Amino acid sequence: QMGVYYNSIANNADAPALMINGGMNTVRRNIIQNEGSTGPALVAGSADLNMLDENNYWTKDVFAPIELARWNGISCPDLATLQATNLQDLNSSSIEIDFFDFGTFDLSLNTFDEVLVFDAPIDLGDP
Repeated sequence: QMGVYYNSIANNADAPALMINGGMNTVRRNIIQNEGSTGPALVAGSADLNMLDENNYWTKDVFAPIELARWNGISCPDLATLQATNLQDLNSSSIEIDFFDFGTFDLSLNTFDEVLVFDAPIDLGDP
């Protein structure tokens, strides 16, 4: 079992920023962004027992069909489709984040957006 909380996960390759290939994972309050010209932010293969919520997903995918995420082999071009497909991520968002200097892998936030502000800290004992 793996828990991923409060991270900036980004790449600029033609591959997903985050790939999950098993169940029993909790992914919450992360920025998951693909800076490459193709490829989704998230790919979840065998995703039956995963818990995802309060994340921000973004892809700079410019080639049709645009794919924000792929969930159990189903292409999700936008957040609404991802939410309908995985029945999770109800409190997630999909906005482009301006990192301070992606070229030098400085993934600190260059801008502030209230969408990324969370009301309360996560209780790590409650997935």
